[in-house]
Formats: sequence, C-alpha cells, structure tokens
Amino acid sequence: LILGELDKNRKHMELNLHKQEVLNVATMAVQINQDSLSLNGVHIQVVRKGGQIHIYEAGKKIMQVIKD
Repeated sequence: LILGELDKNRKHMELNLHKQEVLNVATMAVQINQDSLSLNGVHIQVVRKGGQIHIYEAGKKIMQVIKD
C-alpha cells in the first residue's frame, strides 16, 4: 500500500515538473520571438494571429494569450 502511494506521488511530481518545463520553454519561445523551440525534451510551437498567441506542445494547444 505504501509503495503504491509512493509511486502515485512520484508520477504526480513528474507530471507537474513536465508542466513547469513546458511553461518555461513556452515563455522563452515567446520572449525570443521564436515560432518553435525545443529544449530539455520539450518542443513548443508558437502561432501568432493578429493580437493572439497560440502555444502548442506536441500538436496540442496548451495556451492562448490575447493581447490588449
């Protein structure tokens, strides 16, 4: 029972670390005005449309930002 909980906790931590890395790479890509950026095993694509920025990881939209 304890080992199962430890494994579950480890997987949860890995997922959170991956999400943080995706956010870090996406932030870098936007800041340096890149359309795509791969770093630390994370590949981000940035699509700018008018006043919007769409950010994708592995073909899946993860974020959309609308400029004021």
